[in-house]
Order: sequence, then C-alpha cells, then structure tokens
Amino acid sequence: MTTINQAAQEPQDKVMLGITKAEFVKLPPVNQLVDLLPAKVYRFTVQETMQGPIYSLEYADMPKQPAKLYGNINLQKDRILRSYKAQDKNLGVLLHGNGGTGKSTLAKLIAFDVVNEFNQPVILVQQDSIKHLEYVLSNLKQPVMFLIDEFEKMFEETEDQGFLLTLLDGLYNNNHLFVLTANDQDRINRYFFNRPSRIRYNFYYGALGYDVYSEIINQHFEPDFAAQLTGKLATINNLSFDIIQEIINEAKAFPDLSVTELFEGFNLDRLDLDLGFSQFKVMLKSDSGNFDLNLTDFVDSVLAKLPYKLPKSTVSGNLNRDLTLEGIYDGEFDDGENPFRIRFAFDSDGNSRWIRSTKVKVGKIDHKEICLEMDTNLSYHLFGSIADTLHETLDYSKCGEDYEYDDMYAELRKAFDSLKMNTDEILLVIERPQTF
Repeated sequence: MTTINQAAQEPQDKVMLGITKAEFVKLPPVNQLVDLLPAKVYRFTVQETMQGPIYSLEYADMPKQPAKLYGNINLQKDRILRSYKAQDKNLGVLLHGNGGTGKSTLAKLIAFDVVNEFNQPVILVQQDSIKHLEYVLSNLKQPVMFLIDEFEKMFEETEDQGFLLTLLDGLYNNNHLFVLTANDQDRINRYFFNRPSRIRYNFYYGALGYDVYSEIINQHFEPDFAAQLTGKLATINNLSFDIIQEIINEAKAFPDLSVTELFEGFNLDRLDLDLGFSQFKVMLKSDSGNFDLNLTDFVDSVLAKLPYKLPKSTVSGNLNRDLTLEGIYDGEFDDGENPFRIRFAFDSDGNSRWIRSTKVKVGKIDHKEICLEMDTNLSYHLFGSIADTLHETLDYSKCGEDYEYDDMYAELRKAFDSLKMNTDEILLVIERPQTF
C-alpha cells in the first residue's frame, strides 16, 4: 500500500482544464475528493518529491466523438456497457492489436457514455502513475472507469503487470470498469488471457477488413478509381485507418497519378500472410488459355473415360505449413520445394503426394483470395496417385481374364492423354486468411 504523505493531504488549489485553460478552484485533498468527483474526465498524476509522492487529479478533455463509425464498434461498445451495468464487481476490457485500427476509438466511445449516460467519472492512468493505481482504488467510494492506453509500454517486463491483475481480482472491488489498450500482444502478460473473471472482454484488432476500407474509399472517389484503389489496398500489410487516411490525402494531392503510380515510393509494407492453414483449390488451363478448369473437374473427366464402375472419388489436399507470401516473394519455393500436397481417394481409400514446384509467382490478390501461379510436377504425381488408388480399389478378376496392373495403367494413361491438358502449369487459388 502506498504511503500517503502530508503533501498529498493538502488541498489542491489548481486543477488544469484542457490544454491552454487553467481553472482555479479549491478542492479537498485527493483522498477526500473521491466522494465528490463529478462525472468528468480526469488525469491521475504523481509527482515524486523528497518527502514522497504527491498525488493529484487534473481535469482532462472529454474524448471527441468521430464523425462516422465503421464496422461493429457500436455493438462492441453497447455490449461492454450493458455487461458493466449489470455487474456488481469490477469488469476488465482488453483491446489489443495493430495500431490505428480502432482500439482507442472504442475506448473513447466507452468513456464518453460512462460520463454522459452513467454519470460516472473517467480516470486516465499514465506511465508515471500506473504503479500508484492502488492509492486511488483504496480511497474511491464510487464506481469509476479507468482508461489505461497502451499499458504494455508502461512496464519493462510482462511479469510486472501482475499487480494489475491483483487489482482486477477485486481487492478494491467497487464496480469499476477497467479498459486497457495495447499494440504489442507479445508484451502482454499471458495471465490477461483466458481469464474472464478478470478481463471479461478481449477484442483483437487486426488489419482492417474489406467492408470497412472499401466503404471509406468509396466515400471519397468516383467508382472506377475507388475500385482500383481498394484492389491495391488488398496488397498492403496491416492496413489501418491511419494508412487509409494518408492514401486518401495522397490521392487528392496528386489527382493526375494512376493508382500504380500513387503507391510507387509510398512508405508501405507489402502484404505478408501465413498461408499454411488456408483452404485452396487447384485450377488448370482450359482450351481458352485461362485458368478456369478446376482440378476436381479434370479428374472427374479422366475417371469417366475409364471402363470401370468406380466408387465416389475425392480430391483434397493441404498447403505446406511454412508457406508464406514473404517466402514466395523471396523465392523459397522456386527450387524444388513442396508448396502443397494432394490426396486422391475412393471413399476412404487413397494416398497423398507432395507436389514439387520449380517456379512460384504471386498473381492476383484481392480481399478474398490470393492466386499463386506455379510450374510443378503435378501431372506426374496426380497420375501416380490415381493409379495407386485404382490398383487398391479394382477387382481385376472382374475386368477380364489376365487383366492386371499394366492394363489398368494403360487405360488410365489413354484417358489422361485424350484430354490433352497441361497439368503442370497451375494456378493455386488460396482463401485469404482473416486477420481481423
């Protein structure tokens, strides 16, 4: 427990209001002020002196409300506040993830409603006062919202955040609302997660979704340019409101630039995603010269040419767990690596084979899919996989006297060749991982 020295007991003669205006008032000492706190926003500050710390509460500006809200932020706010109002104990909220994606906006919306709808004060806790939070809690006699922005930066070690969890556990339980924001998840104490009795809500903020950034872009530009711009934004890493606003500013400042020219030299990272657990499909080139023939349809066409009655077949597969966009850009899958595996089966009987690539190129990227153009040995392994599965499935005695593996192999080769398809040049269409 922090010791309260005599200096901290003295009445406060000056309380700062806003940035430039000072309002001179006579207030009780901080440890008595808690009984009188009106519904306003305060900043808790600590001044270290030779005699000990001096605590004070300064008026802070009411958070400004954005002109327009995007996504489900209002739903999140209402859920948090309804739950808080129904509680008779402390409630914790953790908002973490990429910078500029809406964490602080949600925190400010909550603070605004706490003051104006719940008639409760909001106290902003900063780095110089975070470790003195117990002092305020031990003296409060009313419900308060504490807003601790980017709290993970206030501690040298994640273990040092443990005392916050102790406070949230209810040692000073007076129905307080704790809202914490963080940008770096790796610097958050692991005990903040999976503990709803402490942190009831844990909202992660990844890159902005297509619905959000396309709505913003379409508000500022004519449809053709907006469509090109949203397409290009799908290739940007960790897309945020800040990035969107800067792109809008740049496009309006240089209206003669094309979308491609607009992004040349602009300080943005290209998209990097872990693709290893994503769903995908393999597309082949049809007679049109386009990748518009699904591998599954090709296999069905091959099997339909065989003189056998066959059970239902399936073609499935999985991506290499190490497959990333950055690795593809760096050429890691250009020299005989295995970017994906296929499995051919009749009912449950089948086998899998890794497909080797000699060249991989990133093709089209949009908000739904990532297309990879590949030169592979798919033809060899696909044929082999079907042949091996047929061999395990067929009852040769029903196919004719002396009918054996070589005959089946020849029939399968004839069916393959009759379709005259190049199955080594493929398009891997990967369902884009959701990062928000």
